[in-house]
Amino acid sequence: MVAIAAKDDASFNLSDRAQAACKSIGSTQIDRLQFRGSWAIIGIKGASGGAVIENLNNFGSVSVNAWFPWVDSPPVTPSVAQPVAESIEFSESGSGNKKQVIIIGLLLAIIVIVVIGAILINKD
Repeated sequence: MVAIAAKDDASFNLSDRAQAACKSIGSTQIDRLQFRGSWAIIGIKGASGGAVIENLNNFGSVSVNAWFPWVDSPPVTPSVAQPVAESIEFSESGSGNKKQVIIIGLLLAIIVIVVIGAILINKD
């Protein structure tokens, strides 16, 4: 499972390789990210386009939320049994941007970001 969020001038700093990596976790919107836009995804390595939670807004903030079970091997599908809550949120906060990542209802990190942030979540 991979969570990525981008804001501000990320569209100018994403190489072709970085865009391909985003597509490899299921993104269908990364190519439409514009200057000053926001984009977030909760993806899964090898997911087909559109099969994951993704949000793009070229004029404001974005947030994405998803529930996944802990499993030992792909594919990962939403489930009620042993859910893992994951959330990523962008919002303006003073002079910077704030990103929150919540897993199983606990606030794990608030990270000040400028261009792009990425979090890889492993069971181990």
